[in-house]
Amino acid sequence: TDAQKFFFICVIYMCISETHVTQDFTPNEIDISGYNTEVSYSMSAHTGGTIIYIKKGYRYKEILNINNNRNVWITGIEIILEKQKYYVYCLYHSPSTSDAEFLDRLDDFLENITQ
Repeated sequence: TDAQKFFFICVIYMCISETHVTQDFTPNEIDISGYNTEVSYSMSAHTGGTIIYIKKGYRYKEILNINNNRNVWITGIEIILEKQKYYVYCLYHSPSTSDAEFLDRLDDFLENITQ
């Protein structure tokens, strides 16, 4: 049944934005059993931050970690699944900061990853 199939689903990676996770957090507070953690820390516990959780046993490397002046946070990984490279990014833009600046940064980011 579909319910039985659910128990066999393997979540390879999860992206979470606006985590509010600062460097003051201990690994025990953010780690999930069975997963590696890549974090772009927030400057405060009130806004920002991104996390990518990657299931242990999968080959990956962190390729991007940006925390830009309380405006944009990006965590990026390259992960190999079935001999193919995939790129996963998690990003967050604070709605209380400049949309124009965020869009400029996003344009720069997208331009750089497509080269």
